[in-house]
Amino acid sequence: MASYMTRRAISARPSCQLEGCQVHTAATGREALELVATNAHMYSLCLIDAVLPDIELALLFSRISEIVILAVRQCKSTPG
Repeated sequence: MASYMTRRAISARPSCQLEGCQVHTAATGREALELVATNAHMYSLCLIDAVLPDIELALLFSRISEIVILAVRQCKSTPG
């Protein structure tokens, strides 16, 4: 499953990069959460496969939302 998802993500990479986007890929939900947690300020869009090997989609969405909400709160509380 992961190799299929990776191939699909890699095939979308050139199109996205032509539009000026940075593309990060993750083979698992855990990897995706780590990317979002580390780079929450830079993501405007996340494309997520409906089937991930290690996490239910609803739980992944919930955790990503928590990470983004926390990042926004931290940004708003930072002076300047």
